Amino acid sequence: MRKKRKITEPVVAIISNPYEGDALVEALNLLPLENLVQSEETVVKNQFPENSVVVGTETFRQLIRYFKGKIPGHLVIAADSGGASTPQVFEQVGYKTVIEEEVV
Repeated sequence: MRKKRKITEPVVAIISNPYEGDALVEALNLLPLENLVQSEETVVKNQFPENSVVVGTETFRQLIRYFKGKIPGHLVIAADSGGASTPQVFEQVGYKTVIEEEVV
């Protein structure tokens, strides 16, 4: 059963930075994540195929490191690749290697 959401209203951060990974970290730092990520909780990075694009592997790595730095109890990478096999897509775009290297 899903717990009550900690944030019920949309929260947006807008950043201008030519480097995707740096922009991601800057934007995350503007969000109220200190109230969301507790050391005993699970953090899920999720993508929905109908509205997602593939980010570069180094940006993906920065996202993982950012949340690992928040000391989650457990970090889960959850994705749906649409019509293709998710493991195949993760392999092709390099996510599998990043996940293994970052021990997620």
